[in-house]
Amino acid sequence: FWMENVRNVTLESSSAPKPWNESDWLLFNIQQTSYYRVNYDNNLWHLLIDKLNDGSDGFESIHYRNRAQLIDDSFNLATAEFIEFDILLGIMDYMKYEEDYIPWMAANRAISFLNPRLTGSKVSKDYQEFLRTNVAALFNRLGIELIPNESRLDRYARTIAINVACRNQLPECLEKSNEELNAYLIDQKRIEPEYLTTIYCNGLRIGGAFEFFSMQNRMLRSSIQSERNNIISAMACTQNIELLNAYLNLAIIPGITLSFDEKSRILT
Repeated sequence: FWMENVRNVTLESSSAPKPWNESDWLLFNIQQTSYYRVNYDNNLWHLLIDKLNDGSDGFESIHYRNRAQLIDDSFNLATAEFIEFDILLGIMDYMKYEEDYIPWMAANRAISFLNPRLTGSKVSKDYQEFLRTNVAALFNRLGIELIPNESRLDRYARTIAINVACRNQLPECLEKSNEELNAYLIDQKRIEPEYLTTIYCNGLRIGGAFEFFSMQNRMLRSSIQSERNNIISAMACTQNIELLNAYLNLAIIPGITLSFDEKSRILT
């Protein structure tokens, strides 16, 4: 159905090609044909949430572009205070079944917005558990290493899977990222360039002094600014308080060959 040059339209079930009742979900802007957002009343939002969470295949009744749209629209509507964030989290709760990159790309934008706002709050642990549960299937399918003949979109999705899973303490992610980093440091195993920053950071999360100071030495020896910046960002991912204190000292002790900008990065 097209709305043509009018502000208001009433759709009647009795005259629709497929009639509906108040317990049926309706979806607008099919496959995101047009550039606009869609807000629904509270009841219809919850009908869409129920459909997405209706078992392992209920979500597939809705096209992947519209699954991404529902996440993106509910995220932007929530930040603009048109709807509650409960709606966004209800939509995202189906992500435990989702393995397509496009909806995960939309979800990752919402996650990146919420992370700094919820970290350390009274709901922080619940939020981490929510994300751990929802990213597990994607991470377990894609893992850490490339899969022969996989699609380009799966390669993009892997970066999201690793970052969301490791940041939220999924044990398999933390262990495998650390193994990959050690293979790189000890055996000079190659890391795909697109995953360098991801493996650096997440490999250091549960790493000890060996991984930390090995990466520090690589940074100090490197003459390539982008590599130095990547390692500087990654070293702050460690969860070891003593190593974080040592890292802070690196920025404030005189005589270390770091630029003013690099010291500022460390402090940040």
